[in-house]
Amino acid sequence: FNCYDNSMEKRNKGITMLHVLPATMNIIDVLGQYVRVKKREDLEEFAREQERQREEEEKQQPSMQKSVASDEDTNNGDSHNAAKSTDTDDHSKKDSKQSIFSSAISTKAILKQKKQKRKQFALSIIALVDVSLPLFLLYKEEREQFAKFIGGDDGNSIPAAGDEDVGDTSGQGKTTTHKRSSEIYGAEHLLRFFVKLPYILSQYDPTNNEAENLGVNGEGTDTYILASEEQSQEFADYLSELTVFLQKNLDCFKGKYFTVE
Repeated sequence: FNCYDNSMEKRNKGITMLHVLPATMNIIDVLGQYVRVKKREDLEEFAREQERQREEEEKQQPSMQKSVASDEDTNNGDSHNAAKSTDTDDHSKKDSKQSIFSSAISTKAILKQKKQKRKQFALSIIALVDVSLPLFLLYKEEREQFAKFIGGDDGNSIPAAGDEDVGDTSGQGKTTTHKRSSEIYGAEHLLRFFVKLPYILSQYDPTNNEAENLGVNGEGTDTYILASEEQSQEFADYLSELTVFLQKNLDCFKGKYFTVE
C-alpha cells in the first residue's frame, strides 16, 4: 500500500503560471497611451500658462498708462526732456511687448520639444525592451514559451477545462505575426524591465556596432542615453514620469495567465 500522496508533491513544487501571449495590451500600446496622455496634459498646461500671461499683461496695462500720463505732465515746457522721456517710454513698451511675445514663443518651443523628447524616450524604451527582454527578463519556462511563440507555435498550453476566459485567448498566437518583444509582452514585463534597467545599461557598449539597437534609434553614440549627465538626468526624469503614469493607470495591466503542469 502506497500512502504517498502525489498531490502533495505537486503542491510542494508550486504552480507555474505563464502569461497568455501576445498580451492584450502590449508594451508599445502602453507607451503609446503614455505619450498621448502626457501630450494632452502638456497642452492643458500650455493653455493655463497662456491665460496666466494674458492676465499679467492686463494688470500691467493700467500702470503703464499712468506712467505715460505722469511723464507728459512732468515734461511740459521741456521739449528735450519730453522727447527723451517719450523715447524711453516707447522703448519700455517695445521691451514689454517683446518680453511677452518671446515668452509665448519660448513656451510653444518647449511644448514641441517636450513632445519630441518624450516620443524619443518611448522609442528608446521599446528598442531596449526588444533587445533585452529575451536575455534578461524571462524565467526558464517563459523562455521556452517565447521560443515556441516566435517559432510559429502559440506558446500557450491548453488551459484546464472550464476556464472559458483563458480558453478564449489562448489561441491568439496562432495567427499572430508579432516578432518583437515589445509587441508580445505587456506592462507586467515593462516593470521587470525597470528593475533590470541599471544592469541592462551597464551591458551596453555604445562603440559596439552590434549593440546599436540599444541606442536611440541607432543614431550613434551622440544619442546614447548615458552620453552625458544632462541626457542621463533627462532619461531619468522621463522614466520617473512613466512610472507615475503606470501607477495612475492600472488599466494598462491586462495580462492573462494560464497554469503549466
